[in-house]
Amino acid sequence: LRSDGTTRGVMTVAFEKPHEFAAEELRLLESLADQAAIALQNARLFQWTTSERKRVQLLLDIAQTLSTAVEVPEILQRATSVTTESLGGMFGEAFLFDRATERLHLRGLAGKDPALIPEYDSRFNLRPGMGLVGWIAEQRQAVLVPDVRQDPRWLHFDTIDERIRTALGAPVLAGDDVLGVLVIFHELVGAFPADYLDLLVAIARQLGLALAGAMRYQEIQRRLAEMTAIQQVGQVIGRRLQMQTLLEEVVHQVREVLGYPLVEILLVEGDQLVQRSRLGTSEQEPQRTSLYSGIVGRAVRTNQP
Repeated sequence: LRSDGTTRGVMTVAFEKPHEFAAEELRLLESLADQAAIALQNARLFQWTTSERKRVQLLLDIAQTLSTAVEVPEILQRATSVTTESLGGMFGEAFLFDRATERLHLRGLAGKDPALIPEYDSRFNLRPGMGLVGWIAEQRQAVLVPDVRQDPRWLHFDTIDERIRTALGAPVLAGDDVLGVLVIFHELVGAFPADYLDLLVAIARQLGLALAGAMRYQEIQRRLAEMTAIQQVGQVIGRRLQMQTLLEEVVHQVREVLGYPLVEILLVEGDQLVQRSRLGTSEQEPQRTSLYSGIVGRAVRTNQP
């Protein structure tokens, strides 16, 4: 069975009694074989087209689902739920990488109650390089593991992953930066076909774009809030003329508008720093400290924050 110069298979015919095939008969069989090969190729192309159409539709559905979310936890939860359901997974997890603490925090959970996320996250306590999820983050590589129990990278957590056998995971990237990891699990060995790996990589790429956009939006909102707060504090304290009233208004505005739990103002008096205004504790007596001790003294001596 040949098409496009490639042998696709073999067709055989047989008789129960001795038979000598004439040249004309062989040419007829060859012609039939060519027709069968073309039909096979067309069927494969149709199958590939159908599969590709489903793949593209899934990516479009995920992109549309993520486009209406602006909060990072919501984006991760939506992506985990849609991907797990679409790929037929038992449950899925999405991790967000915190560069400041070098931790991978669980922020999306599908197939189980999302209310379990804080408990699971505290138990996992994952970092790049730890377990299969950590390996994906560190190596920036997608992976399909047919049986996690045979994989040395797998970390087992009692009562959480007892039924897991197959794992499919991909890093969530923004350029070269790792934003997190998306992993889908199944209870059967070898549950996911190999082409799901490329599909998950494409989904993770969509998720990376959505996360990067949300993070930029949050950064803009944070800076806008800070600028608004600074302007508000400046306007309020600008109307105060009495020293003590001014100091009390400053700590009040900084604490309330910017959300700090403890705010105090210390003034330089001789070689000491004397606390003249404070909010956040019940202490009444002004605290005194030397200019030559502590972080506050260093700030005065160096004139640097």
